[in-house]
Amino acid sequence: MGLEIIEQDLRVEAESRAAQLRHQAGKQAEEILSRVKEDVRQYQKERQQHTTEMLELQERKILAAAEFEAQRQIQQKRTVLFDQLLQQVRKKIVSLDEMKRKVFLSKLLERASRELEVATVFVNQRDLRLIGGNTTVKTTEIEGGLLAETKDGRISVNLSVEELLDMLRTEYIVEIGKGLFL
Repeated sequence: MGLEIIEQDLRVEAESRAAQLRHQAGKQAEEILSRVKEDVRQYQKERQQHTTEMLELQERKILAAAEFEAQRQIQQKRTVLFDQLLQQVRKKIVSLDEMKRKVFLSKLLERASRELEVATVFVNQRDLRLIGGNTTVKTTEIEGGLLAETKDGRISVNLSVEELLDMLRTEYIVEIGKGLFL
C-alpha cells in the first residue's frame, strides 16, 4: 500500500503542478494576447495617422498644382490680351494722320538725338517728306517710326514702331513671369 499512496501523492502533486502550469500559461497567453492586441491597435492607429497625413499631403499637392495651373492660365491670357493690345496700338500708330505722324517722328528724332549725333534717318516711304532739318533722310522697310545713325554709320538707334512695341512686350513679359512665381 505504501506504493499506492506515493503514486497517489505523486499524481495529486503532478495534477496540482499541471493545473498551476496551465493557469500560468493561460495568464501568459492572456498577457501576450493583450500585448499583441495593443500592438495591433497602436499599429492601426499609426497607419491611420500616416494615411491621413499622406492624404492631406496629396490634397495640398493637388491644390498647389491647380493653383499654379490657374495662375499660369491667367498669365497666359494676360499675355494674349497684351499682344492684342499691342497690335491695336501698332495699327493706331501706323494709321495716324500726317500731322500726328510728323509730331510722333519729331519726338522720336529728338529722343535719338539725345542718344547719338544723328546724321542719317531712315523712315518708311510714306513718312519720307515728314522729316526736316539738316539730316539725310532715306527709306527703309519699317511700318513706322524711325532708325537713326551717326555719320560714320557705326552707331545707330532703332526707334521703329516694331522695335518700340517689341521692347514694351519684352518688358511686360518679364513682369508677367514675375507674377507667375510670386
